Amino acid sequence: MVVGHEEVVGKMEPLLFDESSRHRSALIELVVELVKCSAELRSSLSKGLLQAVADIVQTMNSYYSNLIEGHDIHPVDIERGLGKNFSDNKEQRNLQ
Repeated sequence: MVVGHEEVVGKMEPLLFDESSRHRSALIELVVELVKCSAELRSSLSKGLLQAVADIVQTMNSYYSNLIEGHDIHPVDIERGLGKNFSDNKEQRNLQ
């Protein structure tokens, strides 16, 4: 399906490997290891530190999502927007 500026929606779909893929088992092993390491990291962090990391990740996800869409906004401005401290500049406010 094509939308917007002739962009193919399929580019946004998750990458799925066919069950017959020769890479499938190795990738599943890597996913299991990643999930295990993620759980270990999460359980090793205090509640306060865990929340701080989650906040940083939220800001960085917003920052990189904006860049992917061609919008340049500084992470500090994103933080301000998340804190409901919006810019007077309409364009910047919309990106916050």
